[in-house]
Amino acid sequence: MVQRDHQLTKKFNAKSLFIGAALGTGLSIAYLNCDYLIDIADHEHHSYDAAHFMDIPAQSLVQTETLTSSARNWDSYSFSNVPGLTQKELDILVNEHHARIMPSAYAAEDYHYYPRSFEDIIKGHEVVDLVKKMDPNKDYTAAELKKMVERDVGVMLGKLDYRSYYITHETAQRWALEENNINYAFGFQFLDHPDGLIVDFVHDGPAKADGLKAGFVITHINDHDLTALDMAARRSILLDAKSSGKETIFKGVNSIDGKPFTVKTTAGEVHTTPVRASMVGDETLVIKFESFTHGSGDLFREAFEEAAEKYGDQMKNIVIDLRDNGGGFVYAVNQMLDDFTDGVKLGYTKERLGPGSFLKRIFMDTDGDYSIEHIPSRKGQVTDLPISILVNNRSASASEVFAGNMQGVGRATVIGQTASYGKATMQMPFGLDIAKDDQPEINITVGALFLPKSGSYQGIGIQPDILVQPENPVDLSNLRFEKDNPNILKNPSGNTPKDSPFTCSMRLDAEGQLKDIWVNHVDVSNAYKKQINLAADADLLCAIDSFKATPEHTNIEPNTPKPLS
Repeated sequence: MVQRDHQLTKKFNAKSLFIGAALGTGLSIAYLNCDYLIDIADHEHHSYDAAHFMDIPAQSLVQTETLTSSARNWDSYSFSNVPGLTQKELDILVNEHHARIMPSAYAAEDYHYYPRSFEDIIKGHEVVDLVKKMDPNKDYTAAELKKMVERDVGVMLGKLDYRSYYITHETAQRWALEENNINYAFGFQFLDHPDGLIVDFVHDGPAKADGLKAGFVITHINDHDLTALDMAARRSILLDAKSSGKETIFKGVNSIDGKPFTVKTTAGEVHTTPVRASMVGDETLVIKFESFTHGSGDLFREAFEEAAEKYGDQMKNIVIDLRDNGGGFVYAVNQMLDDFTDGVKLGYTKERLGPGSFLKRIFMDTDGDYSIEHIPSRKGQVTDLPISILVNNRSASASEVFAGNMQGVGRATVIGQTASYGKATMQMPFGLDIAKDDQPEINITVGALFLPKSGSYQGIGIQPDILVQPENPVDLSNLRFEKDNPNILKNPSGNTPKDSPFTCSMRLDAEGQLKDIWVNHVDVSNAYKKQINLAADADLLCAIDSFKATPEHTNIEPNTPKPLS
């Protein structure tokens, strides 16, 4: 997920002035956009003849009128004898270049973590380079030229590092909804059940508003009987009902009291819950984080306080599940780290200072052209209960900030079958305000994240303290980490992977089989109770066993092999 804790919207024009001020995470940058400060005399005129850059014999050139175009009070371009190029195409192409490529290159020059010159960034992406890529036998529409330029911006930014890229207007709008935990659906999570689908959790959305509850077993969707269908068919029917836009009828039985139910609802806006708290095995509070989004820190505090009020006497330890959590907002992580730690020295971020960052240079810690912001940890924490954190190869970015800092100061034990993903960079989105219905963004890597003692984990990940070795070992060839991507930022600390100090393996019965371990699982928010088999979740089982003086179901031993990463 894109890290969007510095949400900036900037309107770029060539050589615009920026007056910037940022005093910590969450403060936006003010700017002055000066469209007409550059005198026309400063404009450059670029002239090209087809013979200069196209493999065309001079004698075969058709003499045509020179095409000249200018855009946005900036450089003008002339092309002579270019086959297939029309005045309309040139005008559109130049305007698109000035609207998308030029401001993107200036932003990259000013803010990318590793400085590069504007000339180096835009090399190969000038107007003439775009003309070279056009097919002389094709008549281009405005939409086609726009897509062509958008692809070129992506290629240009991708040369900086693969996490710097172009975001279309449509994608930016969809991400904005996702950041606010909004999607279009019925709004419930479900599990397979012999008679259909059993509702496991209900988010704030149409299904909840119309009466669907956790524990309901859905046996019929509209006229479809789910009891005789496999899981794939059941999912397909549910998906079709959601996408139809029509009223859907759910029928079934409440598993708690056996009473039948009928719920009529229509898919609509759903506000998902990125934090879920459950009591597992009567003593362990398990907090699952889907992502670190707006309000995640507050939702954690609410979930913990509710659990403490209901189960305070029996709650002995905490497992924070960050598996498959791709990250999110650093400020939400910082809030949680402050809640869990007691005035210790945590890690920090290091961010490139742009040309308008003079106030940052005055009021913040700096290191040359970089600002340094330490993660806060004030005296006082919400609990001193022991904590384990679950990670996997899809735990990334903000998840790694949390796990790495908690591990680094000895506040939590990190447990998993592999290292985490290994993304220790920060991205900043810049808005290109082109038109009301054309608001794309560019994403630029502007900073790096550092842990309190070990430094950067970029390309390495957070190594588990306890490396889980399940009955069926994980196939690393099917997993992907940051290091597997092309053109990643190098590790700023020069770190390399280290071994996990301990391993955890399942204890088998006398016949050499993995025995079932059934325990209670109670959802804190709605008191929905079910039974889960811990033997099916080796990570969680190892975490719960690690709290015990003598592990009951696993073998936790010093590690000799290298960690899976």
